[in-house]
Amino acid sequence: MESDSAHPYHKGKKVEDFYEMGEILGRGSFSVVRKAKNKANKKYYAVKVIQKKAVRTEVLEREITIMQKLDHPHVLKMNEVFEEERTISIVLDIVTGGELFEKVVERGHFSEVDASALVSQIVGAVAYLHSQGVVHRDLKPENLLCTTDSKLNIFVSDFGLSRIFSDGDFQQMSTQCGSLEYCAPEVLVGNPYDQSVDMWSIGVITYILLTGYFPFFDPDRNPAVLFDKIQNVVYDWEDCPQVSTAGKSFVSELLVHDPKKRMSARDALKHPWLKGEKLSSDNLNKAFSNMLKNIIKKKK
Repeated sequence: MESDSAHPYHKGKKVEDFYEMGEILGRGSFSVVRKAKNKANKKYYAVKVIQKKAVRTEVLEREITIMQKLDHPHVLKMNEVFEEERTISIVLDIVTGGELFEKVVERGHFSEVDASALVSQIVGAVAYLHSQGVVHRDLKPENLLCTTDSKLNIFVSDFGLSRIFSDGDFQQMSTQCGSLEYCAPEVLVGNPYDQSVDMWSIGVITYILLTGYFPFFDPDRNPAVLFDKIQNVVYDWEDCPQVSTAGKSFVSELLVHDPKKRMSARDALKHPWLKGEKLSSDNLNKAFSNMLKNIIKKKK
């Protein structure tokens, strides 16, 4: 793995020699994220410590290579990397406001104007990723981190499943990955796909922000039923009078079975709903209660 001046790569050096490792901020299947204080500048960061034996070398290298090339106000920034015998530690900017849905529920007031502003940040970040030849492949609330202030600034994080693509690279991505509720139909059936899978995920996230429900949901949590609903794009707007025509249009142009007809990130940025035209600033009370229930269910 090569280093560059913006993202130093330290091979054989211990991260503990440069950072005071603190509390655990989160855990993954093969990693742990800790709060850490840089001994030189006294600033706090998040350090993702990955067990090398649990992850293929090419996967680790790909995640680091991708993060090295990214620089956007709504994409989590990587600062440096430490490779030791058993672990690789990625030093990231720290974002302590929590995950997207938790922060929204905690806020206590959330309107369609707020939803539009949030989704605009996400789409802007994804448009940037796609312009850099990066497809995220795992966009979900857990990977959308928030700042602690009231402005709800969003950072796209966790590039462990991301891939680098180029024009005409459509046939090279067919790995089934990501979380079922947010996965595009073509991913679930193992068809070749491109960066438009990220836009499907944004459609799912937007629907939840507007209604408090998953668009594709089975109360019995039967994966086969959920699979069929996603494949047939079966969702509705019942009991959602608070959602504007523009909001429904935005979601409907993303939750499209044919990826070629799905709205791109660049086109989404031009959509009237993201420009906040004729949107209500009234509180989405129903969405809050339902969203909280969904979050609780997902974490059980």
